[in-house]
Amino acid sequence: MKRIVGKKKKTPAPTLGQAGAKLDSMGDGLDTKLDKERKELKRIKLQLAATKDPRAKQALKKRALPILKRIKMMEGQRENIYAQSFNINQQDFTIASMAATVDTVKAMKGAKKVMKKEIRKIKVDKIEDLKEDIEDIMED
Repeated sequence: MKRIVGKKKKTPAPTLGQAGAKLDSMGDGLDTKLDKERKELKRIKLQLAATKDPRAKQALKKRALPILKRIKMMEGQRENIYAQSFNINQQDFTIASMAATVDTVKAMKGAKKVMKKEIRKIKVDKIEDLKEDIEDIMED
């Protein structure tokens, strides 16, 4: 249905390359966040190892638990993104392969036409006569 002001503008669909690049950048962003969380977790582990007070250890463990949950969540998201990126790259490769196949078929059709033209030029009788003449010369 038309809007009062006008039609809604359609945005062009992204290409496979654009979609793959976007997913790769999202994956890279998650990797950066994961590195940050892992550094924080490592810092807490070092503090845990150095601390002897049970209360302080418990507090550090409480701080580490949400970080571990975030790391696990982000790793799952990253794996999903990389799987989507892989699928898009596979589709892009398949499309390129199909285009190459189409080009090959076109080239083969063109070669077939040229071969038909060239075969029409060849006279079988003349070839047989030439072959017989050569055989006669070879016998002498």
